[in-house]
Amino acid sequence: MSIAKEAWRYCLVALISAAILNGVVGFWVACPLWVLAALLFYLGRDPSRSIPSAPLGVVSPADGQIMSVEKLPSDPRTRVLIKMGLNDTYILRSPAEGKLTKRWAQSEMPDNGIQCDHLAFGVSIVTDEQDEVVLFIRGYKLFPMKCYMTLGERIGQGQRCGFSPFGACLEVMISTPIRMHVKMGDRVTGGESILGTLLH
Repeated sequence: MSIAKEAWRYCLVALISAAILNGVVGFWVACPLWVLAALLFYLGRDPSRSIPSAPLGVVSPADGQIMSVEKLPSDPRTRVLIKMGLNDTYILRSPAEGKLTKRWAQSEMPDNGIQCDHLAFGVSIVTDEQDEVVLFIRGYKLFPMKCYMTLGERIGQGQRCGFSPFGACLEVMISTPIRMHVKMGDRVTGGESILGTLLH
């Protein structure tokens, strides 16, 4: 089990603080900091994932629970809502293989009725078959999210592409007809669970 690079700074600060306090005043006084350090190491975990061999599959961009799966009225797209939990890993992954053709900043994000504390970013990935998979990620004000995708970049299915400390609300919009493999209430694993298979 590795630790996400984004979490190391906080883990080390807690660990060093606990060690110093332990050496100066003793273990029991430093115990809360030891517990905090252990908790941060746990929450910052970055487990390896087995990316499925499914060229037309759309994988979950994060660990979490499916909140809804719906076809939008007057819109051919399918929308999947995923809620990350506090206990889930905070790694974000690309739902499909393709090229990043658009990126939305916080102020440009559409209001799709998702209730979350803060708008973060959105990206559009176009596959080799010209299917568009749009990913909107909404995080929280106190914990800035990181996105490592840049316009024009080619990204692999399930590839690590960002970090969202303490969870987020994710919205996956799929433009192509798709056979869904998940339903509301299902638990999904980022980079491994297949949300659905694109139909061609």
